[in-house]
Amino acid sequence: MKLHINTNQLFIIMGILLLLTGIFLPLLSVPKLGQYSYYTIHSYHWIVIAGLIATMLVLLFFKLYQWVSIPALFSLGMIIYTLANLTQKIHELRNKLLASLDAEPWQKLYVKLMMDSLERSTNLRWGFAIIVAGIVFIIIGAFIDTSPLSFPKQGITKLKAFIWQKLFAKSNVQE
Repeated sequence: MKLHINTNQLFIIMGILLLLTGIFLPLLSVPKLGQYSYYTIHSYHWIVIAGLIATMLVLLFFKLYQWVSIPALFSLGMIIYTLANLTQKIHELRNKLLASLDAEPWQKLYVKLMMDSLERSTNLRWGFAIIVAGIVFIIIGAFIDTSPLSFPKQGITKLKAFIWQKLFAKSNVQE
C-alpha cells in the first residue's frame, strides 16, 4: 500500500504545521517582563491566524494550491501588523512617561534612558523564525510542480539502504 502525496501537499502541510506551532512559541523577549508568544500578546490575532490556517486546510483538501498562498500572505500581514503595533505601543509608552514628568530634568533623562534601554533590549525570539519559515513553505508549496511522491510502506529501509550504498560506494572510489 502506497501513500500518494504530491510535493505541493507536502510543503503546504509542513508550512501549516510550522505556522501553527509558531503561534505558541516565544515571539518576543522583553527584559524583566519575560517572553511572549503570539498567543499571549493579542487575544484575538492568534484566532484570526488559526482561522486562516483552517482556510488553508480547506483549500488544500480541494487541491486549490495556488489559492493557499492568499491566506498565508494574510497571516504574514497579521504578524507584521502585530510587531509594528507593539513597536508603536512602546514609543507611546515612552512619550506618555516623558510627558507625565514635569518636575525635574533628571527624571526625564532617567525615563528616557530606561525606555531607550527597553527598546534596544527587546528582541525577536525564534518563534518568529518558525512562523516565517512556515509561511515560506506554504508559498513554495503553492507554486511548485505537482509531481507525485510515493512513500512505500518499507520506504525508510530502502532509503537507508540507498544512502548506505551511496556512502559505501563513495568511500571505495576515494581509496
